[in-house]
Amino acid sequence: MEDNTWNRELKQGWFKMNTGVAAINSFCWGVGVIIRDPEGAVLAAETTHIQCGNDSSVAEAMGIRFGIRLAIDLLFLQLEIESDSLEVISCIHKGAKDPSPPISLIARDCISLSGQLHGARFIHTRRQGNIAAHQLAKFACSQSADLVWIEEVPSCISSSILADVLAFSNQ
Repeated sequence: MEDNTWNRELKQGWFKMNTGVAAINSFCWGVGVIIRDPEGAVLAAETTHIQCGNDSSVAEAMGIRFGIRLAIDLLFLQLEIESDSLEVISCIHKGAKDPSPPISLIARDCISLSGQLHGARFIHTRRQGNIAAHQLAKFACSQSADLVWIEEVPSCISSSILADVLAFSNQ
């Protein structure tokens, strides 16, 4: 079966964090982070802006780092970290020994920050499995300030979250 939605089952006590980025202009990116429980319910979401030039992989790595900090701040300490950037997830899996210095430096930060968690798994997903986070990142591009939702689904992604939960419950 093709992985078109958020659908990976989590162990009890674990949370899933999805991150996405979207370009605002040639040096600024919107970031969307969503943290969910094992049933797919949104526990937290946040948007921000980052400046990192026009390298999408650097933006994705910075988005993951931003999301890990959010999870630590909110005490979601057993975390499955999911991104659709194969380059960044592969770099993290290789211990940040990537030939691209900016990505490997940020990946090292991600690995170091994840040491503050009780458990962390970095997982690559297809873009179709990361739709809500990408939509949230696109929404961030239209906002002038960072936004945070706690135990609330941002209205801009509510239909994607509902579709994910329905697809997950039908498996």
